Amino acid sequence: MSEEKPSMWKDLGDVGTLGIEMVLSVFLAGGIGYWLDGRLGTKPWLMVIGVILGMIAGLRRAYKVIVESGGPTDKPDKE
Repeated sequence: MSEEKPSMWKDLGDVGTLGIEMVLSVFLAGGIGYWLDGRLGTKPWLMVIGVILGMIAGLRRAYKVIVESGGPTDKPDKE
C-alpha cells in the first residue's frame, strides 16, 4: 500500500477553522474560570488561569495543524 498525502482541501479546512478554535478555547476556558471565581470567591485568579490554559490549548492545536499539513518548509516534489 502506498502512503497517501492528505488532500489540499482537508488542509485548507483545518487552517480555516483554526482561528475559530483558538478563540473558542480561550473564551471557554476563561468562562469556566470566571464561573468558578464567582462560586469560590477567588476573583480573578481562576479566570486568568483559564485564559492562559485556553491560549496553550489553542497554540497546541495550531502546532498540530502545522505539523500535520507538512509545515511551513514543505516543498513540492520535482518529479
